[in-house]
Amino acid sequence: MGDGAVNVDRSGRKITGSQKLPERIAWQIARDLVDEGIAPGGMLLSEAEMVERYGVGRASVREALRILEFLGLIVLRPGPGGGPRWIGVDTRHVGKSLTAHLHLRGATFGDVLEARMVIEPVIARLAAEQASEGGLAALEVFVDSPQPDPTLLPSMHASAATEFHGLVAGIPRNPVLQLFAQAVRHIYGERQQDLTFPDAERQRVLDEHVEIAQEILAGNGARAEAMMREHMDEFGRFAEDRHPGMLDERVDWY
Repeated sequence: MGDGAVNVDRSGRKITGSQKLPERIAWQIARDLVDEGIAPGGMLLSEAEMVERYGVGRASVREALRILEFLGLIVLRPGPGGGPRWIGVDTRHVGKSLTAHLHLRGATFGDVLEARMVIEPVIARLAAEQASEGGLAALEVFVDSPQPDPTLLPSMHASAATEFHGLVAGIPRNPVLQLFAQAVRHIYGERQQDLTFPDAERQRVLDEHVEIAQEILAGNGARAEAMMREHMDEFGRFAEDRHPGMLDERVDWY
C-alpha cells in the first residue's frame, strides 16, 4: 500500500499537495470529525481502520495522530479499549501553541495585556448583543452567587477574576473571537497569579465584574463595552505602576 494515495477528501475536495503526508492525514481526520459529527469524548477509528480508509501506511497514520495529540485535540490511550479519542478544542492548548510564535516574535506580557485591553471590551459588547441562552444562564449564576471575600489569598481573588472574564469571553457566537480571546487570557493568566490588586481595592474590582455582567444581561452592548474598557484600562495602569518589570518580560513557550 503506497503512501501518497491521499489527495482528495471523502467528499472529493482536493487536499493541498504542499503538506507532508502525515499532515494531510491529520487534516483529513479533523475534517472527518466535523463531517461525521463526532462529539468531544468520542473515539476515532482504530489505527488499522485509518490505514484502510485513507490508503496509507501505518507509520503515516501514527505520525498524523501524534500531530493531533501535540495540538491537544486527541489523547492516545494504550491497551485494550484504548485508541485515539477526541477531547475537543481546549483553549489552553491553543494558548500554549500561540506562546511559541509569540516568543519567537519577541512579544512581551505587556503586548499580551494590550491585546486583552483591545479585545475584551469588544467581547463584552458582543456578549450583550449576541448572548446565547447558555451563556446568559452561566452569567446569571455568577451575578447571583456570593462574591468571594476580598481578603482571600491573592491567587483565589485572581481565580475569581479569571472566572468572570472567561464567562464573558465564552458568550459571543463568533468562534474566532471566542477562541482568540480565551487563548490570550490563558497566556496572560500563566504569569498573572502574583499580579492582583491589594486588599483595599479588591472589593471594588469584584463589584465592577458584577456591574459589567449586569449590563451584559440587560443587553446594553455600548454600556458593557465602555465599562469593560474602563475596567481593563484600570488594570493596565495598575500593572504598569506596580509590576513594570513583568510587562517587559518576553513571553515564554510553556
